[in-house]
Amino acid sequence: MYFNTRKIYHIQHNSFYFQIEDRLFTDLLLDLETDDPVIRSLQLAVREYRRGAFSISEALRYSRKNPRREGTQDMNWRYHIRYLPSHAVPHMA
Repeated sequence: MYFNTRKIYHIQHNSFYFQIEDRLFTDLLLDLETDDPVIRSLQLAVREYRRGAFSISEALRYSRKNPRREGTQDMNWRYHIRYLPSHAVPHMA
């Protein structure tokens, strides 16, 4: 029960790098046309990794947090700040 398909997939691939290393996933991802900034950041990270400009760690880091502030961590932070009440965030009070 604990080892569902998603967890097994992560065991078979480097847990944090599957979205950059997995050839089938990344080929389909790169073919995707989207205006979603998080997906575009991942696409750029994959492209840079494939051409050798990013190491696997750099690609992962870029997909999470990057100068354009469009990585998963960047967007997650902005989303939560937007929806937290202003009194819950001291610097916004």
